[in-house]
Amino acid sequence: MLAVAWVSVTASPAAEAASEPNPSLEITKGANLTILHGGQRFGDLEPCSCPTNETGGVDREAQHVADYRKALGDILLVEAGGIMTPAGQEEYRAVALKFIYQALVAMGYDAINIGAWELRLGVEYVTHYVKESGAPAVSANVMAVDGKTPLFPKYRIIEKKLADGQTIKIGITGATASKYIPRPPDPNRMSNASKELMALRDQRDEPILKLDSILDRATRKMVPKTGKNPLNLPVEKAVVINYVQALESALAEMKPQCDLSVVLFDGGSFEAEYLAKVLDADVLLTNEARTPPAPPEQQPAVIEGTIVSYSGIYGRALGRMDLAVQKDTKPKMVAGYAITIGRNDPMLDSMTKLMHKYRSERRAIKSDYDPQVTKVNYVGHEICRRCHPDEHAHWSGTTHAEAYLRLVARGEDDDKDQLARVVTGMGELGGFTTFEKSNYLANVQCEVCHGPGHKHQVNQRLKAIQEKFPNMKMTVRPAPMKKDFTEQDCVTCHSKQDDPDFDFKAALEKVRHTKPEQPTVE
Repeated sequence: MLAVAWVSVTASPAAEAASEPNPSLEITKGANLTILHGGQRFGDLEPCSCPTNETGGVDREAQHVADYRKALGDILLVEAGGIMTPAGQEEYRAVALKFIYQALVAMGYDAINIGAWELRLGVEYVTHYVKESGAPAVSANVMAVDGKTPLFPKYRIIEKKLADGQTIKIGITGATASKYIPRPPDPNRMSNASKELMALRDQRDEPILKLDSILDRATRKMVPKTGKNPLNLPVEKAVVINYVQALESALAEMKPQCDLSVVLFDGGSFEAEYLAKVLDADVLLTNEARTPPAPPEQQPAVIEGTIVSYSGIYGRALGRMDLAVQKDTKPKMVAGYAITIGRNDPMLDSMTKLMHKYRSERRAIKSDYDPQVTKVNYVGHEICRRCHPDEHAHWSGTTHAEAYLRLVARGEDDDKDQLARVVTGMGELGGFTTFEKSNYLANVQCEVCHGPGHKHQVNQRLKAIQEKFPNMKMTVRPAPMKKDFTEQDCVTCHSKQDDPDFDFKAALEKVRHTKPEQPTVE
């Protein structure tokens, strides 16, 4: 792997009056094409609510894009997928999807890859809002139920005028995995769920996800009698076919028609690096990156001739690559940048107006619960992910992260004893009640093992504020989370009666986070 230059470009700290001019608006010497790319937004249009380092917001992102276009001219702007969050009230998520597509179209995105979590919300939502917004969707592996008819264009060919005056044709295709394969801290400790997905990847003729199963419907409201979803759209079905095979086929068709080939992949950095080795593509862009600065394994790189780059998370950052492109030759990576969308960055007025419409439609929804309100006692894995992304990525590849869905797939979710073993905090203050009212606590999440997180979350925020304002008087009470475990902690769910083959030591090794990090408070 050949690493390339990586620069993190951020706005000025909040204490300063205004952000300094962004020096990276100038194209890097030797480059003639700039690519801006996003991904893994998790349904966020708004900036994060972090007390000391607020980032994100599509109105700020839109101003960044406008500034780059003004300075650099014809840039390439693409989205790798992962637009939606995997949980939450269906109506809220649908409105978020609708307005994210509208925002990306308004910013002039050239291509938007379709991700697995968008499809799990409901295939009909994706097809409807793509058509309604005019979003330039691409997907080589999302098919109708026959497994052969594409639901979206497999690729797009667009023209771009380079900084040196050349005009080139760029081919863009995309694909999604059914879920992310986390980067294993030790190759010998890869979770069974990750091994299963990698096995599916290597079975070329088998679909990796059928979006008409009980397992899929467990993530959304049931509408079997009407055949329509809560927004009165007829329910659609789809099949996600093998992404390696689909991308190979799309590239074979696309490459003879273009000068530069770009693959958008919704599936994470670990699997993207595998694809770079097996696909004949010039550029591969994926999600699952962290807010800058990125860890070493998520910095732009050239892997066996393919340029690989990773985009930001929660809409808090954009990836930028400056390439040297010539017809009939492999492009060269000149520099890679991560651009943080900071709290002091200006907002594009037209996009701010779009966000007002989004908020208005969101307020009109009859709420099962509001995922933005402070939760009592149990907060859910999405809150934990903000400060512990590595641990969350490891957890998401374990069977704990699918326990509720597997119970539903077996048709046993009416059994309260079984249900209590596969959700978080059932029967306790602020814990799981029903899927409709508390689906953010479905599955065996962080707080099952580490304890309720609300006090810990508040405590960490107070610590951050105290560090920023040392003269402010406040009381910060300890709120430790459980880190050491014995077999007795597990037998509530893994009793001899329910799980006679349970081996505590072996099981602990599968779920233990090998790289604990100090929480970064946001």
